[in-house]
Amino acid sequence: MTRAESHAAGSGPWTDPDRLGLEAFLHTPNLVIVVDEQRRVGTISPSGVALLGAELDEVVGRPISVLFPDGRVEEGLAALEQLASGETAELEVAFRCFRTHHLDDPAEVPVGLAAAPLWLDGEPRGLILSGRDVEERKRLEHDVRELATSFQALADATEVGFYRFVFDPDFRVDHTNLAFADALGYSPASLQEDPTPLIDGLTPETRQRFIDNRFGRGSPQWPIEFDWERPDGEVVVLSVEEVPIRDPNGRVTAVLGVGRDVTQERRREASIVRALQHERQAAEGLRQVDQLRRLFLQAVSHELRTPLTTVMGFASTLALHADELPVDRVAELSGRMVVQARRIERLLDDLLDVERLSRGVLDLEVARADLASIVTEVLREVADDRVTSHLTPVEVPVDRGKFARVVANLLTNARRHAGPDALVTVAVGPREDGARLVVEDDGPGVPDELKGRVFEPFEQGPRSRALPSPGTGIGLTLVAEFVGLHGGTVHIEDAADGGARFVVDLPGAVAG
Repeated sequence: MTRAESHAAGSGPWTDPDRLGLEAFLHTPNLVIVVDEQRRVGTISPSGVALLGAELDEVVGRPISVLFPDGRVEEGLAALEQLASGETAELEVAFRCFRTHHLDDPAEVPVGLAAAPLWLDGEPRGLILSGRDVEERKRLEHDVRELATSFQALADATEVGFYRFVFDPDFRVDHTNLAFADALGYSPASLQEDPTPLIDGLTPETRQRFIDNRFGRGSPQWPIEFDWERPDGEVVVLSVEEVPIRDPNGRVTAVLGVGRDVTQERRREASIVRALQHERQAAEGLRQVDQLRRLFLQAVSHELRTPLTTVMGFASTLALHADELPVDRVAELSGRMVVQARRIERLLDDLLDVERLSRGVLDLEVARADLASIVTEVLREVADDRVTSHLTPVEVPVDRGKFARVVANLLTNARRHAGPDALVTVAVGPREDGARLVVEDDGPGVPDELKGRVFEPFEQGPRSRALPSPGTGIGLTLVAEFVGLHGGTVHIEDAADGGARFVVDLPGAVAG
């Protein structure tokens, strides 16, 4: 009888997998039996037919008892009712073997069987029985035991550390190979007897990382590297990676771990990192030397050319027309030549001081001086009518020339970056235990991302487009260095009107 004929011989929909919504069961490797409300066999999956050696027409439409061996029918029916009631999830049930070809063929087939209600037209109308040959499971268990034995032999022979920790019901060491126990400084037997050193030996931070990796909801971050102090006092670096073992509910009940002593590797890596750092420092030193060389060329081409051209122009005018010019005009040209010459002098001093600072040979000539008078002298030289001042006399131990350079560089920086029409304000006065110099402008200010770097060598912020000179990039560096040599501090803030505000604080002031 064909499968279709066998189905037709049954009762109603019970022989039709498509109607039952069980078409997939035809392809399952398991034994699947559909049982109707009267405990009759509706159909059996092809795999089940092959396992029992039955023909469909022998069993379809007949009571389920036909599937149980003689003498074990009541046992089989009782097991079926127990499964149907939900008292147990799975039972081992003996089924009849319908075909035996040899004397040693089994007369029955042990099957691990589970049951679930079959819903039809919205109502529970029968059972679906699903099972697998227990002998196959026993073969698999044997293979697993063989694999575990092989793994044990491999773990004992390798130099890589292996372990298995169990957390249900309490933390215990199920297994550690000799390599891992040696790395920890304990014997495998002592760790199995008392695992507390594995917890107490971790820092709270490392312990929490293990907990998060093992039981947290996020993705674990392996490996974990940590310092481990052995019982003999030696500190080693261990690297550990684990794989979770979960129960049917997904709960982690154990972990398999691999651990290595990476102390020597980390020492070699640290040595390589130090060598690379030295190499980078040497390269950075060469870069700065090259930058200084390019800076000098830039300064000559940009910063020196304008004042030098002015001096040469005034000097040529005086040489050719001194006898024709009024005395006041000669004095004016001579004064402007002095201003430009001092500008050249300050630039050369800046370049020379950068070089001296790089060699650590820059000294101060400190004496008490009135900061207000120094600022006044600088303002006179700068001759910028867009600079306003608020000066309160205050004496401070200071190198007069270096502080004058601080003021001049701050004013030059403000003009360069705020623009020729910006209002620049300079103020000097006493403060608690010292004196304060403030230079601010109403220009566009300094971007936040540059505020932490403006005092570094060769760092330049955006300059006013109205000024052709890009500057040297060392003016503010010298400000920070000179102020630091005086024991003071300098920082940048946003001015009240949005511009830049440079604040210099010096110690040891006495009101004048």
